[in-house]
Amino acid sequence: MLHCYGENSFTFLLFQKLHESDQLISLLLTNLKPFCSDSKVSKNQKDNLADLIKKKHPPAEVWLFPNFGKGSGFGEPDALVLYGEHTFWFEVETNFNLKSRMSSARKSFVQLLRFYYLNRALAQGIRVRKNVGKNHEVVMGPTITGKGKIKDGVLRLAGHKVLNDLREKLIPAAESNRDHYVLLSDNKMKGISKETEQKTALNSFFEQVTREINSKFIERSNKNASLVPPVEPTINRFWYQYYEADLKNKGALLENNTARYVPISSE
Repeated sequence: MLHCYGENSFTFLLFQKLHESDQLISLLLTNLKPFCSDSKVSKNQKDNLADLIKKKHPPAEVWLFPNFGKGSGFGEPDALVLYGEHTFWFEVETNFNLKSRMSSARKSFVQLLRFYYLNRALAQGIRVRKNVGKNHEVVMGPTITGKGKIKDGVLRLAGHKVLNDLREKLIPAAESNRDHYVLLSDNKMKGISKETEQKTALNSFFEQVTREINSKFIERSNKNASLVPPVEPTINRFWYQYYEADLKNKGALLENNTARYVPISSE
């Protein structure tokens, strides 16, 4: 028996099982819950997700832990799913608590925003940047560090296998606003039991974090007009889901697996 602990093990086992059982679309993607209330999800966005069910697309691609640059880049999603014209960027947590662990929750939100800023940079296309007399093709744009500090993200195409393998597939989704950002937790949100309260808490915290970060971009732009702030994210492309509470019983995903996932607390 192989015993697996932690977020990376959970991510690998879950997506492996979803892929093997052909439940990635039917169980996970089509059951995502919006951060905001249903009334705030635009009709266009609902149609986009309905498209996943109504139309037959080529099989989904799952990329685990693709690195888009840690230092000068845009971060590393735990999982990236490409399906049709849609992309889904996953940040996975063993548990999620908005009440007593705000710093941990903020980190998760910041990571999702970094993937959003990467897609805004992709939508701007490939640029040419001079460096020590040489021209380099890059994807670049304003972003934030893991701690929420403003910076300019730069990814050179040369030698970056993940970017070169994926950019032609990622750009159409970024250009058409079919990029989605998902907070996936092993356990249900702690300290908040009712579904309506969970959405209210997620909505409020999302607005708080994005407002703080956007104000930093605006402040930087006021000091240097050439540094244009990125388009502010809208909440209707941010989603969440729980494994234990919502997915496990529906799909029996990690039951009778050759490896046994052992949940651990991140607190």
